[in-house]
Amino acid sequence: MTLSPDQERALGRLRELRRLAPDPAPTADFSLWGELAQERRRAEIDQAERLARNGLGFGDQIVSGEERVQLASWLAAMTGWWTTQEPLATLDDLVAELPADEVVRICGEEGLALIGEREHHGDRQLFLVDEGGLLAELFLERSLPGNPEPWSLTIYGNVEIVDPVLLVLAARTWSCTTESDGRRLAAGSRGWHLRNSIATGGSLRAALAAMRASTRPVLPWKIPPITGWLGPDSPRGLEKQPHEQIALAARADTRAALDTLPEYVRAKLGPCLMTA
Repeated sequence: MTLSPDQERALGRLRELRRLAPDPAPTADFSLWGELAQERRRAEIDQAERLARNGLGFGDQIVSGEERVQLASWLAAMTGWWTTQEPLATLDDLVAELPADEVVRICGEEGLALIGEREHHGDRQLFLVDEGGLLAELFLERSLPGNPEPWSLTIYGNVEIVDPVLLVLAARTWSCTTESDGRRLAAGSRGWHLRNSIATGGSLRAALAAMRASTRPVLPWKIPPITGWLGPDSPRGLEKQPHEQIALAARADTRAALDTLPEYVRAKLGPCLMTA
């Protein structure tokens, strides 16, 4: 199949990352948690290899043969919740407890440019966007006196699916729909936890390269990828309130946050940012 120049560059980036960290090591933790992590990691790798061999019944293959199986196995090991810190450090990736400027630097090196920020109840939200219309929120939580610290990074977007297997391995939970012209589109979010060294979400660099290689951008967005809300699980002061009240307040705050995006970004992404 013929890839676009952007897809070719992304596939080259994916191969380069795999060369730099060819064999992500499992955790050496022999506690109950460590054994569980190894078991889940092995299961995810096995599933990725089966997907690479059997496919999902639609779409194309941007790589084939044994390279496809090996790449799928590597992606599962590098972009899973059970990915250890050592291979992430090898790639100068999102390891735990990075300061905000380092997270922004890594995002910038992968094409996500800082385009705005917002303070709310002492917390901070930094917004980044790339040329293909991926929107990222870096949430900084004020947990102690002093400056807020990075808590999570979440990326939202709309894409046209080319290679569904590699997209599933990179983006994990995006939903799929078929347009009237036959294109299959996907929308959703992909998140990383930045505070702890366990269950972080794996490699940002590898996930972005795989997503970009296996898809084409869709602009403006056609499917609202934000189905919940931005920021923490519960807005400040509402932690013990009923879920309905939390959701109402959090979604109102999300709409206010999206309204602060620069006009050119909102024009680029279009009106379909979040569900009603």
